[in-house]
Amino acid sequence: MKRITNKYGELCSTENIQKAAQKALKGKSHRKEVVWYRNNSEELNEKIKYMLENKEYSVSKYDIFNKMTSSGKIREIHKLPFYPDRIVQHCLLNVMSERWIKSLTFDSYNCIEGRGIVSRDRNHNMARKIKRALLSHSVIYALKWDIKKFYPSVDNDIQAECYRKDCKDEGILWLLDVQNYSNKGLPIGNPDSQLESHLILRGMDHFIKEELKVKHYFRYADDGLILSDSKKELHQWMWRIRNYLWYNLKLEMKENRRIFPVHEGIDMGGYVFYPGYTLVRKRIKKAMIKRRNHPESMASYNGILKHCNSHNLIDKVINKNNEHMGNLASLGIKIERPFDGRKVKIDKVVGEKIEILDFRILPSIKNDRMRVDMQVLHNGEKLFICGSYQYLISVLEKVPRSELPLTDVVILQDRGYYFQGTI
Repeated sequence: MKRITNKYGELCSTENIQKAAQKALKGKSHRKEVVWYRNNSEELNEKIKYMLENKEYSVSKYDIFNKMTSSGKIREIHKLPFYPDRIVQHCLLNVMSERWIKSLTFDSYNCIEGRGIVSRDRNHNMARKIKRALLSHSVIYALKWDIKKFYPSVDNDIQAECYRKDCKDEGILWLLDVQNYSNKGLPIGNPDSQLESHLILRGMDHFIKEELKVKHYFRYADDGLILSDSKKELHQWMWRIRNYLWYNLKLEMKENRRIFPVHEGIDMGGYVFYPGYTLVRKRIKKAMIKRRNHPESMASYNGILKHCNSHNLIDKVINKNNEHMGNLASLGIKIERPFDGRKVKIDKVVGEKIEILDFRILPSIKNDRMRVDMQVLHNGEKLFICGSYQYLISVLEKVPRSELPLTDVVILQDRGYYFQGTI
């Protein structure tokens, strides 16, 4: 991919500065400095243009303060003034972001338009990809890690090298270096920090996908996840990734890295993923319970619950304790089924040999009986079967997960469905 050149004139143009200012204004219209800028925008835009064209721009002093995240962690935030700094940063992003995003693999999901934990684009939906990987017979173990104090630990010289892999325009490189060396590490709080974090870690992404040939790899910010059928292979990969981070990026894995069986659950992106089903993270569930009496604050939680198995949680927390909020349908929540494959009625496979790949037993939402969801293989095709088949459930309840898949299974019907040989 060719490096960007002869783009500094476009970066300094009045049109680009106006476009950058509009992006920087979003969500900040009530601030005094923003009101002042909007009242004098033409004059101030000309000043920014003059500073950039004559390379007289320098980064203002950071306002540094601590902020506690929802998880209880303390983050050191580095905040720059709206004018001129945040506008200048958006000027850079307007010119560079497309080239930077094209250089990334498809395995990074945070803060990139069209990608995310539950993106509408199925090909860039991290939760969907993890669920599908966990249904594969080749996934038994997981390696999960994150990077120790990632943002403040970023080496400025390595960051400067990353810029030069995408750009050879001297003007843009000058501006990138002015911003880069204005602060030690990568400051949390700048609009371009999230995208620049991808530039630092993209070398690791390419190393994992192209040299290690890892099939199931996911990265959200500085959290990494690899799924495999071999614990030995995961240990080898872990050491090679640790060495890459240390020797190539001067970064260090946290001590809480671990390799574990996937049936213990994978906590990532606000969810806990298990083979066959997904739950919401406990911390999010507790926060939702605290806000359950305030319908106006539940919209974001409803969006989270759509993508996991949350019938019981909704029933206990919302429906039973908050009758004013209505039922599941009134909330607009449609729960994903946990298994893929064509959905068929059970009578389509009666008397045929099938292989039960996975199943789950859960309470029916229509009555007080139990129901079963089954992922089966029939004539080489994955099928999804669900329903209230009480005799099948009584047999499946005794099946240990370690015995899956069940091969050469035949379901028969005589006053109810049953497994061949059980009556």
